[in-house]
Amino acid sequence: RVHACPRVGRSGVHGDGEVPHVRASRSGKSLGGLLEWSIKWGKDVEFLERCKASGFATPDLDNRPRLKFWESEIWRAFVSLNANRRTGFVGSEPLDIASVRAWLQAHGWTGDAETAALDLILELDASWLDKGRSDGPSS
Repeated sequence: RVHACPRVGRSGVHGDGEVPHVRASRSGKSLGGLLEWSIKWGKDVEFLERCKASGFATPDLDNRPRLKFWESEIWRAFVSLNANRRTGFVGSEPLDIASVRAWLQAHGWTGDAETAALDLILELDASWLDKGRSDGPSS
């Protein structure tokens, strides 16, 4: 199944305007891979980018998973929501479903696309919480 993405119209991007009905874990090296990469290297991105700009080899930065357009919109939502995550006595709390829905609706996600995006964001959140991270993912 494919759902319409609210930000349609960027030319030259394969899959633009479509959000496939997939699980985050099936996104392979994309969403799930970027989460893993971000947990490992996220806090060092600026340093790695400076090294690359200075001419040094940066295989860790070069191997960062690339996202399709629709995946980048899901990632943007997750990073934004994660920045406002509540923390309790036992660490980070799961993202609030109502907050995720509100963010998606405020950014034009509706209907089946909103449901698909919500599922992916909640899977990313569960994966992130399983890692026990207090640092947020990088954009």
